[in-house]
Amino acid sequence: MTAPVYILGGYQSDFARNWQKEGGDIVSAMCEAAAGALSETGVEPREVQVAHVGNFASELYCHQGQLGAFLLEVDPALSRLLADDG
Repeated sequence: MTAPVYILGGYQSDFARNWQKEGGDIVSAMCEAAAGALSETGVEPREVQVAHVGNFASELYCHQGQLGAFLLEVDPALSRLLADDG
């Protein structure tokens, strides 16, 4: 039997924004989304057990396909997620 999964909430950035005109980039967008989700849910970065990053066409628009590592830009406490053996 699998363990239950709980979804506490999330955050969505404004897709109509032009990050480049604002001086931002894909990292800025990722940081805003992840920090917003943590803030909205009240979860501390050290409490996160698993993080999933979706990617539709980042390779096409940003020339970057591996987006999960950008979570480190949000908070260094999330670095253990990349090194976790499971």
